[in-house]
Amino acid sequence: MTGTADPQRNSSQLLPDCAAEPIAGIVAEFVDKRMGQRIAQGQDPVLRPVFVKYHGTARGVLTVAPDLPPELCLGFLGAAQDQPGGLTAWVRFSSDTLPDRSDFRRTLGMGIKLFGVPGPKLLEDEDRADTQDLVLQNHDVFFVDTARDMCEFQQDPIAYQNAHPVTRGILQAMRKPEDSALTAGYWGVLPYAFGPDRHVKYVLVPVSCPPGDPQAAPPDEDPSFFRGDLRYRLAAGEAAFDLMV
Repeated sequence: MTGTADPQRNSSQLLPDCAAEPIAGIVAEFVDKRMGQRIAQGQDPVLRPVFVKYHGTARGVLTVAPDLPPELCLGFLGAAQDQPGGLTAWVRFSSDTLPDRSDFRRTLGMGIKLFGVPGPKLLEDEDRADTQDLVLQNHDVFFVDTARDMCEFQQDPIAYQNAHPVTRGILQAMRKPEDSALTAGYWGVLPYAFGPDRHVKYVLVPVSCPPGDPQAAPPDEDPSFFRGDLRYRLAAGEAAFDLMV
C-alpha cells in the first residue's frame, strides 16, 4: 500500500499538550523551532527569538534617592544606595521584529543589565554573579496571562486571538507609534519579587533627552528610524528615566 503523508496531521501530533506541559510547548516553539531553524541555517551568532531588531546599547548609571525609606531599599535598590555613584548599567534598545523589517508600530523593548548586585542568582552556572537583568516593553501588560495561554497562542495565533478578544485588543494596542526609544515609557513584562511577601512591576518614565534630528525621515518612512534617532540624541547628550515601583 502506498500513500502520501499529511504534514498538517503529522505536525499536530508533535505539538505538546499545552494543558499538561505548557513550558515544554513554549520551549518547543522558541528554542527547538525558531532557534533550531537558525542553527540549521548556519547563523553565527544565532539571532535571538524575540526583539531581534537592535537599535543600540547605552551605558548608564542607576542611582537611588538618598531619602528612600529603608523598607524599599531591597535587592538592587539597596545595592545602588550602598554603592557610591550608583550601579553601572548597560541598556539594550530593540524592537520586536526582524532586522530587515520596519520598526514602525512594533513593540519597543529595553533590556537593562545592572552590575554590582550581590546575592544568589537563579541560574545554576551564574549563581554568584553580581548582575541583575530587568526586561521591559513599551506597554503596561503582556498579551496573555499564563504559560498555558502562551503555549496555545504560539501553536495557532490567529485561532487563539479569535477566541480571546482581550488578547487581540492588547496586541493591537502594542502597535502604537512612538517618537523615540528615549521618550517612550517602559513597563516590566512580569512581576518581580520585592522582599519575602511582595511582588512589584517596574516602570521607567522618561524624564529628559536631547531633541531629535529635525532633518530625519519620519518613522513611517525610515524602516530603521529608532536606530538613527537613538544615535543622534545620545551623541548630543544624556537621557534620563525615573525608575518607579
